[in-house]
Amino acid sequence: MNEQWEEHKWIFEPDGGLLDIYVQEVSIDVWMQLIDFINENYNPHFGPSEEEGDTRSGIDKDYVKRMFVDESGELDRRSTSFTIEGITVNCHFFLQDEIEFDIDPREFKQQPQIGAVIKFMQAISYSLDREVILTAEGAAEYPLITINVNEGLLKITSQAELKKMYYKNYTMFSRIRGMYFRSLLKVLPLLGNSKFKNLLVSYVIGLTNANNIHTATKKK
Repeated sequence: MNEQWEEHKWIFEPDGGLLDIYVQEVSIDVWMQLIDFINENYNPHFGPSEEEGDTRSGIDKDYVKRMFVDESGELDRRSTSFTIEGITVNCHFFLQDEIEFDIDPREFKQQPQIGAVIKFMQAISYSLDREVILTAEGAAEYPLITINVNEGLLKITSQAELKKMYYKNYTMFSRIRGMYFRSLLKVLPLLGNSKFKNLLVSYVIGLTNANNIHTATKKK
C-alpha cells in the first residue's frame, strides 16, 4: 500500500486547482438515487451557505428538480457539501445529465484520506451502477482514477499514461486544425476582393497565432 501511495500521491498534490469527480450521462432519476444515498450516509449541508439556514437538513429533492428546469433565473441556486475523513466534498447541481463533485487537494494530509475518497467513489459506483471518474479540475476527458464496481474496474492512471493521453489528443487536434486551415486557404482565392475575404484572411491569421493556447474542454 505504501508503494501505491508513493506512486499515485501526485494526483492529490496541490497545484492551484480542484479535483473533480464525475458520473456522466445520467438522468434525473439517477440524480434522485444519488441524493437518497448522500442523505442516508453523509449528513449533508444543503443551501446557499451555512449562515443562511438549511445547515444540516439534507438535500431537498424537489428543490433540486426545480433548479434543473428553472429558466427564470429567480430561483436561488443551492449546492450541497459534506465531509469524508476531513475532506470537504461539494456538489453544485450544474447539469441535469452530469453529476460533478469537487474536492480540494490542499485538504489531503495523510494516506487514509485518499483511501476514503476512493471508497466514496466505489460506493457511488455501486449505488448508481455507473462508472465514476476523478480528474483534474474541468478535465473530464483525462481520468486520473476510473472506478466501475460492477465491472470490477479500479484504474489509477500513471503520469506516463497521462502524458500519452495529452499527446494523443493534442496530435489529433493539430491534424484536424491543419486540414481545416488548408481548406480555408483553398477557398480564399475564389472569393475575389470582398469584405468577407478580408474577414476570412484575418481569421486565418488568427489561427496561426502561436500565442493561442488550446485548453481542454469538459465532456458533455
